[in-house]
Amino acid sequence: MSELLKRLANDLQNEFPGVGGFSTSNLWRMKGFCEAYTDSPKLAPLVREIGWSDNIVIMEHSKDPLEREFYLAYCDLPKVQPLVAQIGWSHNLNIFQRCNDHLEREMEVLNAEAVRLAAIIKKDFEELGV
Repeated sequence: MSELLKRLANDLQNEFPGVGGFSTSNLWRMKGFCEAYTDSPKLAPLVREIGWSDNIVIMEHSKDPLEREFYLAYCDLPKVQPLVAQIGWSHNLNIFQRCNDHLEREMEVLNAEAVRLAAIIKKDFEELGV
């Protein structure tokens, strides 16, 4: 595989002189990029929103899909990007997980309320003979 990528890199550089990005190491990254995101319908749209360099940093530093989602979703926001760089990967993942846990609890409350209201509506319709 290594020799094949070396030959492919040379062929691409010869075919497109003056166009960068076809080094052997970059082809390895492209392969890894495809492997990382091909089966991730949630992450695939997010990778299109940021540049190649940012995607490579996220892909190489984070193997967990949830962690990647956090950084892909917030990487391009000007206020969050410096914070992400300062605090570090694991701390930001903890923040994301706490936010996610909070949202899940809120959804459980909303779902319980929806079930309660549905039961009231059903009872009202039954009383009306509908």
